[in-house]
Amino acid sequence: MQNNTKKAYFAAANTQDGFVSYYADCFDRQDISQLYMIKGGPGTGKSRFLGDVASAALRRGWEVEYYYCSSDPGSLDGLVLTHAKKGKIALADTTPPHVMEPMLPGVRDVIVNLGDFWDREALAKQNKQIRVLDAYKQQGFSQAHGYLHTAGSLLRIRDSLVAPCVCSDRVLRTASRIASHFPKGDGKPWHIGLCDSIGMRGKVHFDTYERLADSVVVLLPFYGLEYAVMQKLCDAARERGSQCYRAPHVLQPCMTSALYFPENRLCVTTAEPARNTGAHVRRVDLRRLCNPDALRGVRGRARFAAKMAQSALDAACECFARAGEYHFELESLYTSAMDFDAKENFTATFCNAIL
Repeated sequence: MQNNTKKAYFAAANTQDGFVSYYADCFDRQDISQLYMIKGGPGTGKSRFLGDVASAALRRGWEVEYYYCSSDPGSLDGLVLTHAKKGKIALADTTPPHVMEPMLPGVRDVIVNLGDFWDREALAKQNKQIRVLDAYKQQGFSQAHGYLHTAGSLLRIRDSLVAPCVCSDRVLRTASRIASHFPKGDGKPWHIGLCDSIGMRGKVHFDTYERLADSVVVLLPFYGLEYAVMQKLCDAARERGSQCYRAPHVLQPCMTSALYFPENRLCVTTAEPARNTGAHVRRVDLRRLCNPDALRGVRGRARFAAKMAQSALDAACECFARAGEYHFELESLYTSAMDFDAKENFTATFCNAIL
């Protein structure tokens, strides 16, 4: 049965280590024959351009993967378009902070500059205001990343407290039982599709993998043990050569939040799926993976570290929200200097040329 789930992901993340881009994994893949690098300032209509291309592609029989902005999930950052006969192409917003430059210019990589449609004289008159707004925006992001770093440090403290209580043989047995359902493959490169973001709209989760799946295994969160099991599952999937989509942890990139196996439509996740996904859901209780007597001695301190980490995450979201106010003011200044009629005409011509 065909699954019409919208394939929505993120291609970057605000993390404990600062801004982390997965653009190379998402858009610079060997199976992509053409990459269109979208340039232009805020408010030049990059997201609208990508949305218009996606709509045109769907009408012409292309399959579309949507990659949204990690800081503003209401805005598109990129697309991967697949056609049964024409192959696979990608489009990506390659302005800061996720800068990409053409490695094969004119051969595979093409720059699309939407800045060609703005009035530079009109923008020059707003020079001082643009600089001030951008400085306040960057300050908000810097403060938010400081809080995210603190949250990550606190979670590492929680994990270090719990680690001596974990029964490693039980972790391995649990992972082995789950991994026995992974399809065997020929070791094709994995795809990265991030499902979570922390940004201007708070914490956002896309349940794409859960909706694509026929079966979902949920690792119920328990003092970070879900990520220890996930690491074992990643190791097992690689040993089996499984074709896989991986969602890195939004805050701690070295960890994994979800795995999706398209061959048998199996998803393993640390997020509780929505009730109406239609998939068969099995939940795995991880409490038995710990020695209860040992855990009792550190539970209070582990809970306190987790609570403080959540407070730091909340503070980060507040900083991102303030930065967002300046970002949207910047967008309005650039928007006022744009010739959108010319841009829309270009979009129609562009779609006819590439699709």
